[in-house]
Amino acid sequence: MADPKKRFDIDYHTVQLLLNEPFWGHISRRVTKVCTDRLPTAGVTVKDGDLRMLYNPNFCHTLVEEEGEKKIIGLLKHELCHLFYEHVTSRRREPHLMWNYATDLAINSPRNISREELPNRGLVPGERPCDKDGNPQSDPVADLIAELEPNMSSDYYFEKLKEVWPDDDGKGGEGEPGDGEPGDGGGHGPLDDHDGWDAITETDRELIRGKVKQVVKEAVKECDKTNRWGSVSAELRSDLRRLISDQVDWRALLRAFVGRCQRADVTSTRKRRNRKYGLVHPGSKRNYTANILVAVDMSGSVSDTELELLYGELGSLAKRATFTFLPFDSEVDSENMFVWKKGKRVEAKRFRAGGTCFNAPVRFANEHRSEYDALLIMTDGYAPKPGICKLRAGWVITPDGSMDFETGRSPVIKLQHRA
Repeated sequence: MADPKKRFDIDYHTVQLLLNEPFWGHISRRVTKVCTDRLPTAGVTVKDGDLRMLYNPNFCHTLVEEEGEKKIIGLLKHELCHLFYEHVTSRRREPHLMWNYATDLAINSPRNISREELPNRGLVPGERPCDKDGNPQSDPVADLIAELEPNMSSDYYFEKLKEVWPDDDGKGGEGEPGDGEPGDGGGHGPLDDHDGWDAITETDRELIRGKVKQVVKEAVKECDKTNRWGSVSAELRSDLRRLISDQVDWRALLRAFVGRCQRADVTSTRKRRNRKYGLVHPGSKRNYTANILVAVDMSGSVSDTELELLYGELGSLAKRATFTFLPFDSEVDSENMFVWKKGKRVEAKRFRAGGTCFNAPVRFANEHRSEYDALLIMTDGYAPKPGICKLRAGWVITPDGSMDFETGRSPVIKLQHRA
């Protein structure tokens, strides 16, 4: 049998992409293609600041032989979507396999890739998943996917999948997702491989976000100039323009708020030289910390999807400060308060479901202002203006939320759903 690396030439397909799909071709040119048999299908990752697409030549050759060359074009588009929708550089949600399903469902929607270009085993919202041999699958997850609405965000699909996901994370059990590894023909699952995403360092994540944004901006500019977009839909163009917007990233605003709340704890140390007195007196060491009271709106108007998003961002920020979690609706729930420390993973739970009253967390913050450096209220915003907060305050608003009043000098940071 001929060497699969010789049977499959990815350069031919990338040239076709460049000729027929200007936008996709521009992005593809900036991604290094790596032939490997270490993964069963394909995947994108980042290494040493380099955007990389890994592909198994045997899988790709079989895909062409059985389903046609269009499927390779769809596979390339699918991997590029993972990059500019920041699935590679954003935090990965738990359980991992369910998050992999959610991101694939978000990508494999009509506004991104036409159905005729998607491999048969791809997870497509509104279609019953099939195995490698084309056999429709029948299990709770497959039943749900067959009923899902297309063109929704990965966060939306993640919340839907939670309703039917097996307790063992789909790693065993008859009729459950993951009966066999992705790509081996056992059961349905993500078409590509996402295992390398957790290995990306925070430095690389920040670097690649900027790099991808610049690449997309150049591609959009070129396509606008020539008026040649290929098959890119109007909906995807809208997403792309939002992604390259020069509007300040909400994550940066949130990090800046946390940074401004940090204080310096000064301690003496003999290991550091005193600048004024040399070794006669001990030097000082400064440790910058912040203890922030985070009040999370648990009212009925905040959906479970939005609540999950708030929890997720709180978990990522816990690397930069200590957070004291305070659930509230019309009143605070001090019994379920806890300190969210660095590296701690907390399952999103709903403790209350009443109406919203911002006076409740503000009053609590004022009564305990000696214990905290700031108050951060995470909410959908639909409630009257509270009284004066005696701590530095900030507001984090859900993607579909809105403030009904002016917050003065307190920043308002609006989250965004991930595609």
